[in-house]
This record gives sequence, structure tokens and C-alpha cells, in this order.
Amino acid sequence: MISTVAPPADQPSILLFRNDLRLRDNKAFAAAVASGRPVLPLLVFDEVSERVRPRGAASSWWLHKSIVSLKGS
Repeated sequence: MISTVAPPADQPSILLFRNDLRLRDNKAFAAAVASGRPVLPLLVFDEVSERVRPRGAASSWWLHKSIVSLKGS
């Protein structure tokens, strides 16, 4: 059964970032902000799981710059 009771206003909305770290045109981010609750962004950086390919220099550079940009936003 799905609960229809809204969580307390001080309970954060957890926003899981996967591959797309943009805030602009991000429907999940817009919904989290619209809830009026604090937003807790979460990015899981996994380099050890079996299905994860090692990151090359270019993708590591892109990820670093994207995280810095996200942090500034």
C-alpha cells in the first residue's frame, strides 16, 4: 500500500544524481525544490563494482568540473 501522508516539512527530499549533474531542465530537481522541503543532493561515486569501467582522464576531468559547477549552484 502506498502512503498518501506527506512527510514532515523539515524532512529533506533526497535527490540522487546518476549521470546527469545538471540542475537546469532537471525534472527531479524541480520537483524536489517545489516540495518546499530541504534538498539533499546525493552522488554515489563507485569505482569498484564489477560492472563499472575505469574512468579515463577526460571523463574524470568532466566529472570533477561538473561536481564543482554543481557545488557552486
